[in-house]
Amino acid sequence: MLDSDAGATAEASSKYGPLIIQDKLRQLAAYERAALLQFPRTERHSICQDIRMTTRNIQRLISRCKKRYYKKTTLEDIDVELDLLRELIAESYESKYINVHKYEVWLRKINEIGKMVGGLIKALKASR
Repeated sequence: MLDSDAGATAEASSKYGPLIIQDKLRQLAAYERAALLQFPRTERHSICQDIRMTTRNIQRLISRCKKRYYKKTTLEDIDVELDLLRELIAESYESKYINVHKYEVWLRKINEIGKMVGGLIKALKASR
């Protein structure tokens, strides 16, 4: 009897716990904070702010998606924000604010999140 209660509790905590995509986004944000410190001081209030706000919007949309019943439009909004983030990172690389290694690592982290979002969108389309 106790084992089934423990299983039910574990299932309930995982149901309402953080999603894997949220953990990946948290790792991206930590990497981003370190990388943005290397930008020139003149860019800290322009492109750095745009990158921070885009990442924060993605976090907000993922939290919203977790709570919504109809997730398709929210997932599409996340996809749009990820594309914007990719563009901002590419712009930073072209402006020589980051080196090739940081660019590749950053894009790898973003692409990993993008694949998760794409898989969720594909699963939602297949279920309907």
